[in-house]
Parts: sequence; structure tokens; C-alpha cells
Amino acid sequence: AVRCCDHKGRFPLLIALKKFLHDSVVVDLLLKAIDRPQEIYLKDHKGNVLMCDYDRNPPQLYTLMESYLWKKCMQRAMMYPEEAKTWVMRKQVNGTLRWRLLPIHAA
Repeated sequence: AVRCCDHKGRFPLLIALKKFLHDSVVVDLLLKAIDRPQEIYLKDHKGNVLMCDYDRNPPQLYTLMESYLWKKCMQRAMMYPEEAKTWVMRKQVNGTLRWRLLPIHAA
């Protein structure tokens, strides 16, 4: 029932909580997490991704490291230092966490 929605695409929880919350941005994000958890990424206050899914969107720095392209890794880290701070995670088939690493761990 939580994932059912009305003719406008609103979830019951959203309809109920919007009556009580002045700013419903948090509610919208929580509902998105329920409906499409694969689209939620941890971000900092500037919008930089801090955690991402290895199978969906690994940072380019991470993929360069896997390819042992160390010179390109250094260039990428200099140009995009936020990628060095981005946690990369991978899940099991059942959705549980398999591993979570920073690029430095993969190096």
C-alpha cells in the first residue's frame, strides 16, 4: 500500500505528511528512496556525489584505477578532487552491501 499512488502520482504518505510539513522536500526525497532507491546518492552541500553504486555510476577516477592507468588517475584526481572522496559501493544480488571503498582503497 505504501507504493500505491493516486491519479496524480502521489503516495499516501506524501499526501498525509504535506498537510503537516511546511517544506516537503525531505518527504519527497524519502518517498523517492522508497520507490527508486537506485536513484538516491549521498551528496555533500555542494551537490558533489559522496557515495555511488559501482554497477550504476562509478567515478571515472575509480575506473581508471581499475585499468591501472596511473598517470591518467593523477590527472583526473587533480582536475576532480571530489572523486577521490567518493565512496564506491557494490551490492549483492539480494541488495545487501557487498563492499564499500574509497578510490585509495582500490589503488
